[in-house]
Amino acid sequence: MKKRTYNRFNHKRVNSFTPRQKQMIFRRLMLAFMTLLIALTIGLFASGMFFKVKAADNYKKYYTSIEVYPGDTLSMYALTYGEHYRSYEDFIEEVCVINSIEEDELKAGSHIIIPYYSVKK
Repeated sequence: MKKRTYNRFNHKRVNSFTPRQKQMIFRRLMLAFMTLLIALTIGLFASGMFFKVKAADNYKKYYTSIEVYPGDTLSMYALTYGEHYRSYEDFIEEVCVINSIEEDELKAGSHIIIPYYSVKK
């Protein structure tokens, strides 16, 4: 049996919404969706910050002296020792400040001090 979509007395649609009602329903649904999306984004950002801080609490900063070999670059050292920094550029900048050098002033045979993080003991 087919469901009727029209009222049998005045031929108007039953349970239909006016264009204005449809627009209001759409706006409310979009508002609810956007609110949910913003809440999820804030939640993910806040949880990421929380876990990052917790991970940093387990590590301690140490320093080591490294002999520079021909062809070595600070970028190469950043890949090895700079994983706990926000960026490799931050690591390179700190190494330059500690050793009072510019990035391109590495000389084979010299020693530089490198910061690194390790698990607290």
